Amino acid sequence: MFSEFPLYHTQFLKFIVDTFPCLQEPSAALFLHVGLINPRGVLLAVRSILNSMGTKRNLCNKYYTTSDGRLSETLRAILSSHGFVHKPAAPHFDRLVRNETLVYEFPTLHQLWLHCKEDSPITSVIYMHTLGSHKSWSLRRHLTRRVLQGQVLHGGGKECADLPGKWHCGPNPNFSRCWEHYSGNFWRASCSHVNSLREPTLGEAGFVQAMQMGSGHGDSEKCAPHGPLGRYWAEAWIVHGGTSDRSRKQHLTPIRGTGDASVFHWLVHQLFFRYRVNVVYLIDKVAFLAGISW
Repeated sequence: MFSEFPLYHTQFLKFIVDTFPCLQEPSAALFLHVGLINPRGVLLAVRSILNSMGTKRNLCNKYYTTSDGRLSETLRAILSSHGFVHKPAAPHFDRLVRNETLVYEFPTLHQLWLHCKEDSPITSVIYMHTLGSHKSWSLRRHLTRRVLQGQVLHGGGKECADLPGKWHCGPNPNFSRCWEHYSGNFWRASCSHVNSLREPTLGEAGFVQAMQMGSGHGDSEKCAPHGPLGRYWAEAWIVHGGTSDRSRKQHLTPIRGTGDASVFHWLVHQLFFRYRVNVVYLIDKVAFLAGISW
């Protein structure tokens, strides 16, 4: 569990951001998706993410987009004090949410896709999200987010820097015979690769239909073209989102470094994703029943 940032801490970070605005990876842009389904959970998740960014808090270009709820002034102020710029979701996503259709990570992916098309010095993007914030009682999800975030920020900054041409890389690769993807959906990619992908959205009617989450939405045995439907397409998009069936799919490039995660974080994460063993299951159960959030 995390307490609020002390006022002096927030003011000091704002001073650092204002005084040294660009110390890390000037040609990369970080996009953070902030899901607002659980207001308390997302506040804790964002604080955890910001506390653990380490030297990467001085990334030159940091953006966030929200979905599925109202952005509080507290959350806006915290992200702003850490140098994150708000990129609002496209209007059609807001209309969908007002009609009670969840849009998950698509608004942020859409802003990332648009950003790569701009005439700017940005040549690559980093994608992260508040994984597990809707189930903030889950310590397992919290630890997984810490592992993946550390890998994509710190490990990826070293391992992906010199990849040639169109590329993507990420931690936790899933080499499913049906739809390979970076399980958890944390990754880096070149803008040249992103520009070869379809726009990560659907018409409003198509979105409503896809989000009904019927059979095959994430089922690796169904092998739908371009990956699964519904919210799982957000996880498949960076690999399978080519503009046509003939688009050459880029193979997964694993980020192998452990980043800044502790041995305990890494162990919990690996046991779950390799063997589906949740060693903190009892803690999660107690936290759920007691209303504890991490």
